[in-house]
Formats: sequence, C-alpha cells, structure tokens
Amino acid sequence: MLWLLFILLSYLVGSINPTYLVGRLQGFDARFVGRRAWGSCGAMKAWHLFGWPVGVFVFLFDALKIFFVAWLASIFVTSPWILLFCILAGAIGHIFPFYLQFSGGYGIASAWGGVLFFIWHFFGQLEQVLFFSFIAMTTLVCFEMFVLFPL
Repeated sequence: MLWLLFILLSYLVGSINPTYLVGRLQGFDARFVGRRAWGSCGAMKAWHLFGWPVGVFVFLFDALKIFFVAWLASIFVTSPWILLFCILAGAIGHIFPFYLQFSGGYGIASAWGGVLFFIWHFFGQLEQVLFFSFIAMTTLVCFEMFVLFPL
C-alpha cells in the first residue's frame, strides 16, 4: 500500500507548475498569454514569457521535482517498477495537473529528471550520467527552442 502513496505523491508533486505560479504572481494565466499562447505552461513557455533565467529555473525545478520524488520513493520502496511508476506519475502530473484543467507543460524536463534518477540509481556513476544526459538534453532543448518553437 505504500507504493500507492508514493505514486499519488509523485503525481501531486509533478503537478506543481512554476510557470503558472510565476504568471499568477504577475497577474495573468501563463497558458494563454504571449505570442505563442498554445495553452501549455512549461519551461519553454517560461523561457518565452519571462526570459532565459526564469526558463532555466523552471527547467531545473521541473527536472528536480521528479528526481526528488523518485529519490524519496527509493528510500522506502525497493522495486524498480514502483520507481518507474513514480517517475511516470510525476511526469503525468506535470503534463496533466488537475488544478489547471489537465493542461500543463509538455513534460520534457520532468521526464529528464526521472530518467536521470533512474539511470543514476541503478547504474551509479553520477558524473557519467550527468555528462551524457546533459549532452542529450542540450541537444533536445536546442532543437525545441530553435526548430519547433522559435521566438
């Protein structure tokens, strides 16, 4: 039964959306503002609306929230399947947060944080994992920023 609690916790922590919260602090709904008002609010939307420092902060926050929840679950749960479901629940929480009418971000940073934890937890060598995941994520983010959603 503990596994169910961690999956629910992963969804709830994954649904924390800093782009939406920063937009609300400035008095607007970040999902429907900006030149590209495509109805989502993730790290890329924060980059476009608030600039690169906020975009980088949101990216790291999204990745680390899933990393943290998976790390916390790994202390109490030993099954790799439960950890995988916690990571998936966190990414689903980011993509479909209940309080935003199931319209969150795309989940790229969240999935990256989950994959980073999963590889680190089962294969060790955090330095190598960080290096290769940094290369992969830099390529992916640059492709997303400059090809899919340019300014």
